[in-house]
Amino acid sequence: MKCPDYTNKLQDLNVLIRSSLKTCRIFSKIEYISLQKKLTPNLPKVRVNPDDTSLAIVNLLTNALDSMPNDGKLLIESRYCKKDDSYVQISISDTGYGIKKNKMDKIFLPFFTTKDEGKGIGLGLTISKRIIEGYGGKINVASTQGRGTTITLCLPVAFKSANEE
Repeated sequence: MKCPDYTNKLQDLNVLIRSSLKTCRIFSKIEYISLQKKLTPNLPKVRVNPDDTSLAIVNLLTNALDSMPNDGKLLIESRYCKKDDSYVQISISDTGYGIKKNKMDKIFLPFFTTKDEGKGIGLGLTISKRIIEGYGGKINVASTQGRGTTITLCLPVAFKSANEE
């Protein structure tokens, strides 16, 4: 049996977001928070591996959900990047604990976690960053302790090659 070819192909960002949200619903407490989606229709496609990109999104959604133990608000958006319309972006915002300022410079280090001991191994952001940057994308984090965090992934818009549908 031949494995499916999931190498970098044209993908709809909103489809990847919806798929990632379904995964989180299966494995987490997403039903205890207020979820808002603002997905811009008809965004240009990105050239990514859907499994890797969904893993990056699920990692970020899981961190957001973990930062809101009982309730909170989660906003996930897709749109063109504000600074460069040759990129599209996903923003994930939560009303959780936020990240302390003195920890911000460490959040992408392997095995660094802001979670309580035994609650995480600190690889989610590291892996997500490597995946997104591997596609020529960028990841940005803005956080205020006690108010929440917004993580933005920017991915370059893809152009169809002659042999793609």
